[in-house]
Amino acid sequence: MSSAVTSGKNFVVHLITKNAQLEEKKKSEAYEFKNIFQWLKEHLLQSINFIHNYKQKIIDNQFAMIVTKIFEHEQDLINQLPLILSKYISRHI
Repeated sequence: MSSAVTSGKNFVVHLITKNAQLEEKKKSEAYEFKNIFQWLKEHLLQSINFIHNYKQKIIDNQFAMIVTKIFEHEQDLINQLPLILSKYISRHI
């Protein structure tokens, strides 16, 4: 009977040890997943920031192009002003 008790105790110790090893493995895997998800989060945020900055540059460039076109149009009008005024004056005098 003593041999059966010893075998039973050894089996219980084996199960406890195996369970502890499995728990440690789960913690290790959870830590790895946490690190992977942290890395993904950081790189996703960097990508979002890059896209936002790039979009802002495009918007700024488009705004600059619009302002340039308006300025060019105003310059054309200013350059044509003497001709427009002379036509107006010749019609009304």
